[in-house]
Amino acid sequence: MRRCRKRQILFRAALRLSVIGLSTRSRAGGLANPAKKEGVYFDDDAIEEILRVTECYPYFIQEWGFHVWNHAPSTTILRQDVLDATLE
Repeated sequence: MRRCRKRQILFRAALRLSVIGLSTRSRAGGLANPAKKEGVYFDDDAIEEILRVTECYPYFIQEWGFHVWNHAPSTTILRQDVLDATLE
């Protein structure tokens, strides 16, 4: 019974936490900079679309970037690549 009580307290504390997204500069850089090191470039419109659909949350930016990168037919990732990867 004691273990269950601890979980309830932890859950209630988690409900009060506020999660915020990244700053504007960090948003684009977190997506574009690692890709650039690998010779892959995200078009500004592609970055904007990824940030829109992820609401700038770091985990989702990383996941969307990963899937778009794998989906894109070339080393320049365009907004259309983001849209296509999002639908799959």
